[in-house]
Amino acid sequence: MIIGIFFYYAAFTTTPNQACNMSEALAWIRRVPMEEFLYFAVSISLAAFGI
Repeated sequence: MIIGIFFYYAAFTTTPNQACNMSEALAWIRRVPMEEFLYFAVSISLAAFGI
């Protein structure tokens, strides 16, 4: 779900030449106010995807 939100956000707010990789996306999460919650949500999502 979190990845889907990121894709939706990117589709409507960025241009193709602004695309970034996973490390840049995680660096962006570090700059938002609720970074601990987002890191937790992303880690749970990735773990669930792996199962």
